[in-house]
Amino acid sequence: MDAIFTWKRLSSYKELESTFFWHYAKISTQTAGKFHNTILYTDEEGRKDFERFGIGFNKVIVLPELESFKGSIFSIPKIYAMIQRKEPYVHLDFDVFTNITHTSNEPIAFGYPEVNLKVFTDINEIEYLNQNYLNSYKEEFYKYYDRKDWDWRLVPNFGVFIVNNPSLVSDIFKDILNNIEELKPNESKEHKYASFIEQFLFMRAVEDYDIDYEFIYDANPFTFKDQNFVYVKDKLVNVSYTSGLYKHLNTLKFTHFHGYKKYPVFNNTIIKKLITKENPI
Repeated sequence: MDAIFTWKRLSSYKELESTFFWHYAKISTQTAGKFHNTILYTDEEGRKDFERFGIGFNKVIVLPELESFKGSIFSIPKIYAMIQRKEPYVHLDFDVFTNITHTSNEPIAFGYPEVNLKVFTDINEIEYLNQNYLNSYKEEFYKYYDRKDWDWRLVPNFGVFIVNNPSLVSDIFKDILNNIEELKPNESKEHKYASFIEQFLFMRAVEDYDIDYEFIYDANPFTFKDQNFVYVKDKLVNVSYTSGLYKHLNTLKFTHFHGYKKYPVFNNTIIKKLITKENPI
């Protein structure tokens, strides 16, 4: 199974460097490459950028759809890549540390739920759903979907997305893009709609068609507490530069550093040390 990545630069080079994007991308592709054939879908600029930063893949594919993409909804380039896939794959974000071969016996599998109000019903979870999904529907997507019967309680995270039936996924995303055509997703600057399109609308189609799926983890096994502490499988871990993080990551199938941009101290110490252990950038 291929591990695929998608890239279209939507931020300045200064922002990418200040948030340590290239460091995360380095370790994400290197760890995935231990278990999978890696493929990057990008435009010509992206191909040159990854080459310049010494971040390699088994194959790089320049997609015309990404060359012509003029918008800011960052999930749309990923969707274009997944639409054209013919063989099974796992799509990985550039902030995922891989420890195993990503596999599933189901047609599709997600790393973990981003929202799961079937299990977690605290106010933070409800507010997150409202801010990231319900508000998007009220502002824009009610125009394209009049669905009062949707179950809003479950939204997957696509940081790790395993696909054994690529034609099924391709068809679902084609339908989604067709339904929201008036939004002009190839040009729209409303980047806040990215997760709603990629994750929420996709999951509603999975439920509509009663497609079998699974989550690798019931919840994200790695979360940030602050600059110096993280939770690994609910265990609070001090990630000082001296102690590092490597041994803790090895207890997980994968680590998704979701929200890492909020923690520059962590990025400037732990991630650099972790990458040095793998292979210096």
